[in-house]
Amino acid sequence: MRIPPDAWLLLHVGAYFGVTLLWQGVNFWLAALLSAAAMAVIGGLIERFLLRRLAGEQLPQVLLDAGFASSSATLPML
Repeated sequence: MRIPPDAWLLLHVGAYFGVTLLWQGVNFWLAALLSAAAMAVIGGLIERFLLRRLAGEQLPQVLLDAGFASSSATLPML
């Protein structure tokens, strides 16, 4: 796949995580660094344990990413 659909998922979850840290009173730059580090770890785990199993199969990769995206849309509601 040329553009990983995970990128949009991680962008939204990272922004939510960063804003949550800001609301907790964390410095802006520290919140930006922590949210970027957290999204790198989450993205690495998704790629390592889930997407590698589906290497070369585009439709299952897209469906898996769509599932992550739809489940992350409910994250702020929890």
